[in-house]
Amino acid sequence: MCKILQTRTVTAGAKSLNLRDSEDISAIRVTDRSAYRLLSVPSPPQNRLKASPKSRAENETWRVITIERHLKRRGNYLRKKISFRVLKQMYGDALQFHQKRGWGARRIAKLLTQRYQTVQNYGREFSWITVGGWLYKGHNPLNVVNTLDWSKRYELGYLIGARLSDASPVIGKRCNNYGLETASKDKDYALELARVGTKAHQKDKPYVVRRYAGGHWRVYVSGGELAELLSMDLMKLKPFIEGDAKIAKGVTRSFFDGDGSVGGRNISAYGDRETLEFIVGLLRKHFMINAYVLSKPVYRLHIPRRYWLDFYEEIGFAIRRKQRVLAELIKERKVF
Repeated sequence: MCKILQTRTVTAGAKSLNLRDSEDISAIRVTDRSAYRLLSVPSPPQNRLKASPKSRAENETWRVITIERHLKRRGNYLRKKISFRVLKQMYGDALQFHQKRGWGARRIAKLLTQRYQTVQNYGREFSWITVGGWLYKGHNPLNVVNTLDWSKRYELGYLIGARLSDASPVIGKRCNNYGLETASKDKDYALELARVGTKAHQKDKPYVVRRYAGGHWRVYVSGGELAELLSMDLMKLKPFIEGDAKIAKGVTRSFFDGDGSVGGRNISAYGDRETLEFIVGLLRKHFMINAYVLSKPVYRLHIPRRYWLDFYEEIGFAIRRKQRVLAELIKERKVF
């Protein structure tokens, strides 16, 4: 909460406002019509040391009006502090109470403040103006974050597979700090992840791929629904993945792009035992590829040579370097 540190007098016409140390700026209300001239006070001077007494008074007035304007926007400021999941629940409750019980914006705002601990921790009542925008003007608070297009099955699967390999979900405190982030040495992998993320969120502008020190390519795919999906346990995602061939293909290709390797005499991938056994189940169920997991010296998924061509045609790699090596390996070993 902002406080005035010293006693100041702001003159407006024939009246004045005395501001004390213990007085809260948000409690100030300018009622005199002549006081509205304060809104047209110019910006404070750049050189405060050489400013005249009149300029210093205008500077203090400008600070009071600026802080008060900021506090009046507390409804929008509060919305940015609420997580995506809580904001989604609040929006659903507001529409439900308005449509079924006919409640207004003020009553719903008080109910949301009492029901959700996140709003109570902030110490302010949720703005009824924000709720009114939801109910009467068609404002959707979920538009502040990217929503998934659930019809893009392959793209969703590729994002889930990235979560199982190199990428990690980002769970932040604000709505726009949710998503999926990865740093890879393969530029093609980062570009493919940015491409499928753009398509899954139906964005006009693609996600940006940046190069960092050490030759790593980093991409951040933002989205509240995406972070909520990827933060779920693998056991809960299994029915969703196994029930669709396109999702299974995206998961398998993304996993091999991130943790897979090709060369020598085999196609393999490394990871923990649970994840590798899950990928083996997808290969057997949807692609008829009989892979297996080796436990020594580390857990490793191995695809026999007779299934290389099936893997190349059905799944393949999005990384051009790995796909090219796989094609040369099939030609060299004469796997036809």
